[in-house]
Amino acid sequence: MSQMQNTAGPHASQASRADLMPRLRELPQFRAISDAEFAAVANVVRPIKVRSGDILFEQGARGDTMLFVAEGRLKTELVTGPGQTTDLGPVTAGQVVGEMAALDPAPRAAQVRAASDGLVFELGVSGLRELRTTAPAVAATLTSSIIADVTARLRSIDQRIEQELNPHAQRGKEPAKSASGESDKQKELSPFGRLWARFFG
Repeated sequence: MSQMQNTAGPHASQASRADLMPRLRELPQFRAISDAEFAAVANVVRPIKVRSGDILFEQGARGDTMLFVAEGRLKTELVTGPGQTTDLGPVTAGQVVGEMAALDPAPRAAQVRAASDGLVFELGVSGLRELRTTAPAVAATLTSSIIADVTARLRSIDQRIEQELNPHAQRGKEPAKSASGESDKQKELSPFGRLWARFFG
């Protein structure tokens, strides 16, 4: 399984598996699975204790792992310049971050930093691949959950972008619309175009 040597901060450390696996069991993703399925999951994840300020994912670094947050709080940031970041939101206990990399390894789109001391469990693409053999139902559920989470996040981001591009709607005023019913801004930018405009425009 891949290590976090290039992405974890200096205080991140592998924790005692026996002591911390019950915390993994408490996460919503694993509460309902059988003991045999959980044993398969426990075999491919890595518990990591982090300290506030640790950088877990570096923007632009190639990644192939995701993190399940058991304790503490992480924050995702877009690095916009030397020492400059834009806060993209928190990741709290019970949530997952970096999941797309476990499906499609690629450079990280954002930086993930520990906002407090905490505990995370790392699952990599090789582990997910192994689960497809040892616990196929769990692997399928995790994959479906990843897709659903990413879709929900994109929808939430798109709504935020819509509000910024269409401020009149916040005041109960409708902007000018084309014959198709779309505002000029809406028609000009696709959802992914809006995402690009929000973070890079």
